[in-house]
Amino acid sequence: MILNTSGKVIANYWLSQIYSQEAGDAHRSGDLHIHDLDMFSGYCAGWSLKSLLQQGFNGIPGKIACNPPR
Repeated sequence: MILNTSGKVIANYWLSQIYSQEAGDAHRSGDLHIHDLDMFSGYCAGWSLKSLLQQGFNGIPGKIACNPPR
């Protein structure tokens, strides 16, 4: 219960203090989803955030890929 509550507080902090108001509003309204907001950093992959934003998610033949955000 403590982790759940602290996760909600952390997620709210990210949405209201770190991300732009536009991004926070889009997440809250369901226009986009920001995964694992309750985590301070990513934990399941080693990709560079800079590379993902500039090049998209790709580079593994036969696996899912996407272009960078617009």
